[in-house]
Amino acid sequence: MGKSRILVVDDNTKIQYAFRSFLENEGYISIPVEKGSDVLKILEHENPKVVFLDIRLPDTDGLEILRQIKQKYPGLPVVIITGHNNEENKIRAQELGADGFLEKPVSLTNMRQFLKDI
Repeated sequence: MGKSRILVVDDNTKIQYAFRSFLENEGYISIPVEKGSDVLKILEHENPKVVFLDIRLPDTDGLEILRQIKQKYPGLPVVIITGHNNEENKIRAQELGADGFLEKPVSLTNMRQFLKDI
């Protein structure tokens, strides 16, 4: 069986690098995506174990991408990652079906636990 693939949607290259380093050390393959508009196209041919999705993207709202993912792929776990933690975002993400909510800088312990639980 091959390594599980994980989609990381964030336009910040430093965040992408940190996720890739962590995920590869944990035995996963990181698939970086910088634009929200690319997510659904990529999901057509990739079958990731989970999607880590930033709320603020340059071309679209991450919560709108979450809604679209959950509509088309309801069983796919999606974890919101954000540096703009507020209760409104958290509530809206839960209403749209987010499976988790992680604040930047993301705790590796929390991420490891989430990956273990899915």
